[in-house]
Amino acid sequence: MLATVVGLAGTAGAEVHSFQTGGLTIVVAGSDSQFSESRAYQVVVSDDLRTLSRLEVNRDGVIVDAWMTDLDRDGAIEIIVATGLLAGEDRGAVDIHEWRDGRFASTAVAELPAGDRSGYRGNDQFSVENGQLRRIYPQFTAPDADGNAVPTGRMVRYRYDFAANRWQREEQ
Repeated sequence: MLATVVGLAGTAGAEVHSFQTGGLTIVVAGSDSQFSESRAYQVVVSDDLRTLSRLEVNRDGVIVDAWMTDLDRDGAIEIIVATGLLAGEDRGAVDIHEWRDGRFASTAVAELPAGDRSGYRGNDQFSVENGQLRRIYPQFTAPDADGNAVPTGRMVRYRYDFAANRWQREEQ
């Protein structure tokens, strides 16, 4: 079954990430826009003999990156999937799927704090550094009378607090 998922997702236009842990293979595979109008991705967990679980996430965007880590350091791994070009806009999102006791528990990641959305126009970049999920994006000026916003040259940085499900701004 794993070969089928990798085979389907391995065609041009699809994104595939594969991880190994404790005798398991975890594959994150995006749909191929050449064959499907739906922008979804699958997370498939297999052992040497069979597929143990398959999670399909409908996301109106494309996979930008994926990571395997233990965000809360509880011994259970989290699969983090970053998507971009959501609904045709240059903004990003991230999904967290914790693998525990043979099944996924997905977390709806919080939006940016309301007070921090000023100057946000997308162009998100996500990363996992030292077991921490991070997000940066360029800050823009408020739109002028013509509706144009201009980059300020400043990058806004956040660290995700998994336990509290919130983005915490990091000062530069």
